[in-house]
Amino acid sequence: MSDEASAPDPPRWRGPVISLGLLVLAFALLAFTGEPLLLATPIVVGGWAVMHVRRNALYWIPLVPCLLALLFWVFIFVTALIGVLAH
Repeated sequence: MSDEASAPDPPRWRGPVISLGLLVLAFALLAFTGEPLLLATPIVVGGWAVMHVRRNALYWIPLVPCLLALLFWVFIFVTALIGVLAH
């Protein structure tokens, strides 16, 4: 048998805070650089949050801005599509 103590679990807030920090960093970099590839970050962070939200309800914190970003993109896409079809 091993006398080693098992490592303690990380705090429940660590993952959601890291996810939210990545999201804020990506939006800040997007605002400063305009790099369109950074628009994929809410999809990645949102997917990560969806995978973990059942085990840790704190993952709703980064998930909500991701969902809002996706709804905003759909709104922009539909508005542009209507504008193109109207002409």
